[in-house]
Amino acid sequence: MVADVLLSALFGVSGDLSVTAGRVSCPGRTVNVTVSNSGARSYDYVLLVDGRLQRQETIEADSVLHSRIVLREDKETRITVNSGSTRLLLVHRTANCAKTHHRARTLPMTGPGGSLAATGTATLLSGGMLVWYGLLWPRRRTSLFRD
Repeated sequence: MVADVLLSALFGVSGDLSVTAGRVSCPGRTVNVTVSNSGARSYDYVLLVDGRLQRQETIEADSVLHSRIVLREDKETRITVNSGSTRLLLVHRTANCAKTHHRARTLPMTGPGGSLAATGTATLLSGGMLVWYGLLWPRRRTSLFRD
């Protein structure tokens, strides 16, 4: 109790505040930051993203506040949470969402191994029928023009 009062008097924050930053969530490129106050009094805190003010708020006693931060693609983002003159959190997050969600270079497996042979056989038969009909169709038994 005495240590909390001394820390609060010297630095403005006791061990009542805790801050967590989650992982990057793709494809939205978001990071969830949670500030929780387990103490008996309220505290002011500031959330900075790359040195710019994102959120400045007072967190009441026994409460939890959630913030969602949208990151830029392939750029390292510095997330800082301060209360008074005390830094509570400093993390760096990078969103690599475009690299994780790309199309595969191969076709997906659509069935058992025999399906490939069946598809090839059906294609050859269809092609053979088209060629046979193409050879047969232009033939006429009567001439079109009289000589």
